[in-house]
Amino acid sequence: MTLVIGTKENEHFAQKAFSLIEIVLVLALIALATSAVILNFDSFIGKETRLSTRESLSQAIRYARIEAAKQQTLTELYFNQEQGALVVALSTKTLKTFPLSDPNFQSTGNGAITFFLIPPAEGLKPFPSIRNADFELERIQFNSDRSSTPFIVNIDDGINPEETIVFDPFSHFPRQIDE
Repeated sequence: MTLVIGTKENEHFAQKAFSLIEIVLVLALIALATSAVILNFDSFIGKETRLSTRESLSQAIRYARIEAAKQQTLTELYFNQEQGALVVALSTKTLKTFPLSDPNFQSTGNGAITFFLIPPAEGLKPFPSIRNADFELERIQFNSDRSSTPFIVNIDDGINPEETIVFDPFSHFPRQIDE
């Protein structure tokens, strides 16, 4: 089939086609949308990956439990103020260090993370108030079955009010204080 310029058949195709201006506008809109997506993605990637002290603590506990199970031995978790970090160790060997992003926990700051043993209950009596926990632990030990003694963590950054978190023996998730 041959089209002849100026015939009715050619006019029919001209009405269904896009003009050059329409094509350029669509390409410009696509370019604008693409640049917006790229800029947003770039800002998302560029965000700082600083963790809060509580998140670092949760990661350190999870790691200590997993390593205790993998190594089939006791692992320990403690706060090292000189490094400004939570440290997971196997005997005297450091397995991993979890640096705290808050400068108050560095050696020059006055922040501290303190571990306490949850006071035991007698018989079927309820547990004593955890606010009265006075048995401080230097290190929390995690067994090869991924358990530990129930413990309390006191986070004091030296600026905000102290935060008390209760951890049960089998979870890295904090337990609510029932008071």
